[in-house]
Amino acid sequence: GMQMKGSWMDNPGRESKYLFNGIERNEDLGLNWDLATFRSYDAAIGRWMQVDPRAEKYYGMTPFNGMGNNPILFSDMNGDSISLNLFQMVDKALGTNYAQQVTNQLSEITGLNISIGSDGFLNYKKETVETPLIGVTLEQAAVTEIGGVKKGSETARNYLKGLIDSKDAISVSLRPGGRSVTGGNSIGLDPNQITDFVEGTPSGLNKNTLGMGMILLHELNHTTAGGNLSDPANRADRTSTGPVVDKVNIYRSELDSNPLHAGNPYGQRMHYNAIPSSSGSGASVKFQVTKPKVKSLYVKF
Repeated sequence: GMQMKGSWMDNPGRESKYLFNGIERNEDLGLNWDLATFRSYDAAIGRWMQVDPRAEKYYGMTPFNGMGNNPILFSDMNGDSISLNLFQMVDKALGTNYAQQVTNQLSEITGLNISIGSDGFLNYKKETVETPLIGVTLEQAAVTEIGGVKKGSETARNYLKGLIDSKDAISVSLRPGGRSVTGGNSIGLDPNQITDFVEGTPSGLNKNTLGMGMILLHELNHTTAGGNLSDPANRADRTSTGPVVDKVNIYRSELDSNPLHAGNPYGQRMHYNAIPSSSGSGASVKFQVTKPKVKSLYVKF
């Protein structure tokens, strides 16, 4: 057959040792393993040869898994945390600003200064602190303070900061009309559903008690990296809250007892109960307003 002529025929370059996900092929002992930072991979049999150094955080997966068993979505890098890359792409396509809503609300809930880096990952503002006694400059999270009182929920702050610091790859995307769901370390938020929640919030409650930020914190608790907590198994159960609602209610409670958040209570979510509506979203939730006076409010979205 006919051969194409070109310089590439005469000067074949060296084979690249940097292969899938930028990890290096090692030919020692003829094993042909790909060396990642903490372990090696045998492409011939599709197996990692050492356990994941973070195996204890992923009880639901084999300790020999890689990239959350989803190498298309996650890469085995060392700088990954909570990625809103896919989130921003949909924002751009729809002409919406949901990513900004998320960072604003997360900042309000945690007291941290949350932003999205150029790489699409969530981060928080840090500040340097001098320690005169030992002469060391330390870096710590910058927390908004007024009159010596820290803004936000301390539990939510420590949780989100810990997740960002842990360098686990958690992907967050927008899925309008598809309900907010989480699987493994992938979160999909439905802005239509959340808008229904916000607009259906009763008077007297903070509009963002089920807003983008609080729902993202709810879903993060479902992720493998974020705790793998669950909602009640019986979705028709109108009495149970479940571990995730209980955890997020702690955030709400701390916000409501913080004087910097007075007058705009988040209340307490009294049970978890999602009922699909014609739009694919909807819930019937009983909220208890804890400030300024205790009273029960029933709201159906």
